[in-house]
Amino acid sequence: MRIISAALLALLCSVALARENTAELCTGALACDTGYCCSSHGFCGRSPLHCGHSTGCNAEKGSCGVVVLDKQDMPRVISYDELSRSTVKDLAKRLTEEGSHVSPDNVKDKMTLETLLEKGVAEKEEMLASMPKPVVATPPVQPVGSTNSTSKTTDSTTDMNSKDKRSVSSRNTGASVLAAGVVVGVLAFII
Repeated sequence: MRIISAALLALLCSVALARENTAELCTGALACDTGYCCSSHGFCGRSPLHCGHSTGCNAEKGSCGVVVLDKQDMPRVISYDELSRSTVKDLAKRLTEEGSHVSPDNVKDKMTLETLLEKGVAEKEEMLASMPKPVVATPPVQPVGSTNSTSKTTDSTTDMNSKDKRSVSSRNTGASVLAAGVVVGVLAFII
């Protein structure tokens, strides 16, 4: 009986820990894994505190958008990009058909999937308006007939360095969260 209790406690702890947050960082060269948002404090997660522009989501280090719950009540980020690809009504209908829904906190605030998505569209527009406009730099002009062998090397090096920064990510996946849950379960068993 004690073993079953410890296993159940470990499973519950791992699910609770995996629901919204990861121990991943999104600072320096590190970025969040796909489907995770980077909070203003430099942590990856899938909660409204991580993903909303109004709460400081860092779009350069992860996804930004609204968070809905899937049919297993696990958080799912609907990125601002995904919000742009279809109308709010169509997206709300598709998400409802897939079993997605709003959180109990959103229900308390009388929000539906459609109103949550509309809020996301408004946040996206606010985010885009607050972003600095890119400055286009013109390459230096080379004299006719001269060759510059270093420019080719520099271009290929830049291409290699500019590859998706998400590949340089701290890998703290569900397996390590599950391991943490097992440790808690074993400690509960010992105690």
